Amino acid sequence: MNEVAFFDFDGTLTKKDSFLAFLKFTHGWLYPFYLAVLSPIILLYKLKVLSNSKSKELVFSFFYRGTTAAEFTSTCHRFCSEVLPQLIRQEAYERLLWHKSQQHEIIIVTATFEEVIGPWVSKEGLKIIGTQLAYKNNKLTGKFISKNCYGKEKVNRISHLLPSNRISYAYGDSRGDKELLESVTYSYYRKFS
Repeated sequence: MNEVAFFDFDGTLTKKDSFLAFLKFTHGWLYPFYLAVLSPIILLYKLKVLSNSKSKELVFSFFYRGTTAAEFTSTCHRFCSEVLPQLIRQEAYERLLWHKSQQHEIIIVTATFEEVIGPWVSKEGLKIIGTQLAYKNNKLTGKFISKNCYGKEKVNRISHLLPSNRISYAYGDSRGDKELLESVTYSYYRKFS
């Protein structure tokens, strides 16, 4: 029976939030100004008036709606090459390499957008289950075509792809990983061994 390891991405494999790093990468010195403009959305999320998914969709739409698929793909490749390697947590990466050495299947299960970190995931020879973006006429609509891959949605997405009787490992660092960590054979919360 082939074993499988699930890794959350932000805060687990990375030292900080990759989407915020991506925003900074794409919007430079204007990034703090834009976040200030979006502060009502962030406040409504903190007050639990807006869901995690809806607030994330509104923020994403503000920054990227109307961007062509080709431009967004190119930007994601540059981000994964120029910025993402510095965000990777060494201890987590060493554990990922251990799973590779054991020939375990490795799947990144994350609320992060699949396109944003996809080039890094592909380069590492991994699979990804993440939040998926919608396109129309070859442009980003600002909407998601999947549910935000957070909390229970992580387990829902995994259950559609894999049989439940496999020996499995999961690594996470936040409330959004609780259900994933509870669903596996071996769970690691903010640790890697």
